Amino acid sequence: MKIKVSILEKDPNYLKRMVSTFGIKYPDKLEIYSFTNLNIALRALIDSKINVFIADEDFDIDINTIPENCGFAYFVSSSEIDTVKGQRAVCKFQKAELIYKQILSIYSENAG
Repeated sequence: MKIKVSILEKDPNYLKRMVSTFGIKYPDKLEIYSFTNLNIALRALIDSKINVFIADEDFDIDINTIPENCGFAYFVSSSEIDTVKGQRAVCKFQKAELIYKQILSIYSENAG
């Protein structure tokens, strides 16, 4: 089973690199959905039954719009930050393996 991950990011170049990296390293483990538009990303959470949603901290996400069975975190630029706006934070400037481990952690918290 693949974990469906939705990434909402304002920087399209970063987004392309992220999708490419995860596609190469984890093709049988992750299914990545990428967005630069908040409204389209929120619709996809329901339509595609996303398991983990990660949004850039520049977006203001209303937690009530995220389905119950979908884990959520903000992408941040520093590994020193643990939470943003009361939600879990994931540093986007680290090795793909570390981001993958955090995705698994977010997924496992909601799967149970």
